[in-house]
Amino acid sequence: MEIMNVPKAMEDSWDHFLHNLDEEETDNENRDKTIVFERDSYLNNLLQKVKDNAIYDEHYETRGQRAIGVVYNPQYEKYGNYVPTILPLRYDALLFIDVSNALYPLHIKQVEDKDLPDTFPRGE
Repeated sequence: MEIMNVPKAMEDSWDHFLHNLDEEETDNENRDKTIVFERDSYLNNLLQKVKDNAIYDEHYETRGQRAIGVVYNPQYEKYGNYVPTILPLRYDALLFIDVSNALYPLHIKQVEDKDLPDTFPRGE
C-alpha cells in the first residue's frame, strides 16, 4: 500500500474547473458535486450547434480530465494523466469528490490455490 498526495489539478482541466466552480458560495471543505447530463432532443440540438461552433457553453468544452487508476505517478501529471473530455459526451452522470483519503486494505488470509488469479490478494 502506498499513500500519495495528488498535486493540484492543471489549470485548464475539468478537475480544476469543478474544484473552483461556485467557490464564493461554498466552503473549502464541501466542494463535492453531482452532475446529471440529460439526454433529449434539446441536448442533441445543443451538441450539434456546439460541434458546428454556433454557440459556446463551458460544459461542452474539450478539457483534460485527470485519470488516476492502477498506475499513477504524480511526477508525470502533466504528461499523461489527463484525457481530453467533453463531459456530457463521456458521461450520463458525474460524481466529483474534491477531497478524499487513502483507503486501507482489508486483511485477507492468503490461500494457496492453483485456480486463483496471480493478483489475488496482492499480486505477488
